[in-house]
Amino acid sequence: RSSTCRRAGATSQTTGRYYSASADVTTAFAGVATGSPVTISAGNIWAPEGYGCYAGWSVTAIYDYGTFVPGNANSASRRVIYYEGHVRQGAADPALTVDYNGFTAVDVGTRAAFTLYEGDRGIAGDTASFRRGTATTFTQIPNSAGGNGNFGIGRAAGSVRYTNTGDASTFTNQSVDVLAQPLPGVVAGDASVRLQLATTGDSFLLTNSTLSVPIAGLKVEKTYDGTADAQYRAAGELATFTIKLTNTGAGTLTNFTISDDQAGCARTLTGVSLAPQETYTYTCTATNPTTAGYTTTATANATTVQGGFLASGSDSTAVVLSAV
Repeated sequence: RSSTCRRAGATSQTTGRYYSASADVTTAFAGVATGSPVTISAGNIWAPEGYGCYAGWSVTAIYDYGTFVPGNANSASRRVIYYEGHVRQGAADPALTVDYNGFTAVDVGTRAAFTLYEGDRGIAGDTASFRRGTATTFTQIPNSAGGNGNFGIGRAAGSVRYTNTGDASTFTNQSVDVLAQPLPGVVAGDASVRLQLATTGDSFLLTNSTLSVPIAGLKVEKTYDGTADAQYRAAGELATFTIKLTNTGAGTLTNFTISDDQAGCARTLTGVSLAPQETYTYTCTATNPTTAGYTTTATANATTVQGGFLASGSDSTAVVLSAV
């Protein structure tokens, strides 16, 4: 949450009154049902009234499905980097820069997200921009209406009207901007992004920024028949296995090698390539007849066609010796 009020003509971080605070509220949402929108209300945010005053709040949700969900692109592998703080930016202040690294993009699709407070959507000059790697040129990031040169326009993704609730037009809250925008200039192989926020006119308060980057991902499923995670075998029987590989990340995968404690299940897949969300399945047989119960594991590695970035995964299944 955040609140601020500044004097007329205030242009730097040394003037006005501002406060912000944050908290980890993950546990508060632990029991919330998934699959449908959830309305959240917040209150008791102190704010003065008058020229240049504003107040608001936001919730940043960074979530993991726990596994790849076929057909759901949102469950694909991504590297998410989140920064929070309290930075007041005025026209007299040098541009604020935020550096992101510790990742390697394997395809286009990088996104940046922000929460900032401004309150004067009619005053232009506030901008957000980015550059990839060591590039020297910054590219402006459009505001939530698609325009440049006025990043803060008082619109928040997911916001609910608190006045004129029957109005179906785009809601402007006059205080806080919460938005996520694609960074189309970030491509496969990029390992850093610099964000830059600046203003030549209106001032604003930045409380968080996030970068979400597509990365390589590979899911391995070793089962009995494609579904059952255990099989029952009498002494002397040979167990059989189904191994399924799924590209759960971005970028096409190739050069698959599968190692396995059962020699007949190890593979080098020549000529196989998987686009995102595509699968490849094969079956194999245990090396020796069953004499006792055991657990067997398959581990797969692959690389992206563009850039040769590594993806890997493993899975195990059980063979249970049946009683005679």
